[in-house]
Parts: sequence; C-alpha cells; structure tokens
Amino acid sequence: MRSELMTWVRKASIIGVELLDQQSAAFRRLPEQLAPCLGEQHELAIEDLEETQAEQKTKAEIAASEAAKQKRIKSATASASPAR
Repeated sequence: MRSELMTWVRKASIIGVELLDQQSAAFRRLPEQLAPCLGEQHELAIEDLEETQAEQKTKAEIAASEAAKQKRIKSATASASPAR
C-alpha cells in the first residue's frame, strides 16, 4: 500500500514538472519586461519540484528495500519454524 502511495506521489510530481515546463515555454514568449521576473520564479518552482521528486524517489526506494527485507525475514522465519 505504501509503495502504491509513493507511486502516485511520484506521478503527481512528474505531472507537476511537466506543467511547469509548459508554463516556462509560455513565459519565454512574454514581453521582455515580464519574462525575466516570472521566469526566475518559475525556474525556482521547477527546482523545488525536482528536489521534492528526488526526495520522494529516495523515500520510495528505502521503503521498497525495507519491505523486501521484512519479506525475506518473514519467509526465513516461516521456513525455519518446525512443522507441527
């Protein structure tokens, strides 16, 4: 369930980055006076989203690794217990 949630969070982050990329392209077409201010703010927002996405990916990898470890422990414990 947790990995499913992390998958959705990652997808939302990717969509967010894609939307910001589209907005960035639109900002480039703005008059020269407006574009630099909006562009800077936009680039910072993209950087923040990318950083968040990287953090979420790391958390998801750690959670998946921990889940696999717990599964191995559970499997080893089950196979080591004597049958009744």
